Amino acid sequence: MSAAGDFYRYLGECPLVAIIRGVTPGEAEGIGAALFDRIPRAVMPSYLSGLVIGEELRCRPLEGRREVVVIGAPVLAERFERALRQRGIGVRRFGEEAAWRGLWAIHQRAVAGGEGA
Repeated sequence: MSAAGDFYRYLGECPLVAIIRGVTPGEAEGIGAALFDRIPRAVMPSYLSGLVIGEELRCRPLEGRREVVVIGAPVLAERFERALRQRGIGVRRFGEEAAWRGLWAIHQRAVAGGEGA
């Protein structure tokens, strides 16, 4: 598609659509358009977030996975969930407090096991 076609394709998109475009394989080549102001400023942060999430998922061995656990802040976890579900992977999502609880549990076991604090 031409640069002008890309520009008009992104006009008026909501941020959520821009995120999905960013995580979709084959859309990453559109980063040049984003960097040269061909994507409206209102959706550029979401698009770039989608690119980063998409790259993160491409670097993970997800083939054959039916479900993954996502832990994080609500907005970011929702973005990962949408990206994973788009790829046919189920998601169990927990808030960022789950990470702190997990770290606390590891600490408690280490202390109980005599590994120090």
